[in-house]
Amino acid sequence: MTRKLSNLFSLSLILLISGCASPNGSVPSNAILVTERSAGLAFAASEAGTVYITNKNSGKLIYSTPVKPGDKLIFYPESKRVILNGTVVKEDQSFDPKQVHRLYFLKG
Repeated sequence: MTRKLSNLFSLSLILLISGCASPNGSVPSNAILVTERSAGLAFAASEAGTVYITNKNSGKLIYSTPVKPGDKLIFYPESKRVILNGTVVKEDQSFDPKQVHRLYFLKG
């Protein structure tokens, strides 16, 4: 009985610890999901922080960048680009417009 309780405690501890990890890889757990969709994503920063773009299915982080108030970030999977304030900051042929992408924002 003591061994079963010990195993149960160990399993509970593992689940508790893994529950604290971010399900999105490099996206902090306290980042807020702003939008989720296939096709393009856009974000206009009203305050300083960090933007994260992920592939919903794989959880892979596609792009992240610090932003300040007034910055405009656009993700165009159709043209394989991420644009920040009118400048192409990333081009990647693996961007797939058929996939669902998520855009998160973390204040600060």
